[in-house]
Amino acid sequence: MSSLSVYHLSTADLPNKLLTHTEDITRTLAEQGVTFASDAPRIDLRPGATEAEVRALPDSPLQASDLLLSVAETSPERDEWRAHWRQVRVSGAAEQFVLLGGRALVYLQVGEYVHGLLCEKGDHLHVPAGTPYWLDIGEHPRCLLLHRASQPAVPGDNALVARFPELDD
Repeated sequence: MSSLSVYHLSTADLPNKLLTHTEDITRTLAEQGVTFASDAPRIDLRPGATEAEVRALPDSPLQASDLLLSVAETSPERDEWRAHWRQVRVSGAAEQFVLLGGRALVYLQVGEYVHGLLCEKGDHLHVPAGTPYWLDIGEHPRCLLLHRASQPAVPGDNALVARFPELDD
């Protein structure tokens, strides 16, 4: 089940709000210009699937410029991917994240608040341009994530990352 924790920057150890109903999550994020939806996934693949396996599907959601993050606990590159995504980025244009399998914790900074969204299979997230964000796939990852961006994100301030809970906490 997806959940949203909303933190004030001054209280990163304790969320001001914890939401578990899709409607509440959708409404809270919409107030910040972020679109969230959750629906039944159309494909059935496991985290760790190759890009070729995903592209070979008749209804593959991947477009030519999409990035596919596919990591399982046994993936040799899991630590590299985790470190890569735990870096703050600022979206240069609107970006889309779609969880095709597994889970990921997506953090978005909006003003003085940080929204920690635990995404699971079937979740879609549209992040507006200029939004600082980072992802955590956890120490024991199970993540099959489509990332769509028309422009590369630029590095942001990583000081926030260590202050907020990790996925496996």
